[in-house]
Amino acid sequence: MKPDTDISSSRQPIRLLDQVRAAIRIRHYSIGTAQTYVHWIARFIRYSGMRHPKDVGARDVTAFLSALATELDVAAATQQQALSAVLFLYRHVLEIDLPWLDELVRPLDRVAV
Repeated sequence: MKPDTDISSSRQPIRLLDQVRAAIRIRHYSIGTAQTYVHWIARFIRYSGMRHPKDVGARDVTAFLSALATELDVAAATQQQALSAVLFLYRHVLEIDLPWLDELVRPLDRVAV
């Protein structure tokens, strides 16, 4: 008689960043975009105190992106890249729609004089 083995219970859960990479691969994004998205998603998770993104919401996303503009003084394009990565995470990996981020502080575009 064979012992009962439940294969599903012995599997390790797929890590979140691996899920992100798989979702990016399915959509045929470039390698550069994949690396950038994983970078920004990892930074967002660290900023959120290593909490799972399902456990944080729009307020945390807004705080992260606003901190990029106010504390790190990033360019508008950099903040947009981070926003795109985080939205990708929520829409395509977690399948959660975030409400519009009205309170997001945007960096000022700088013009050389």
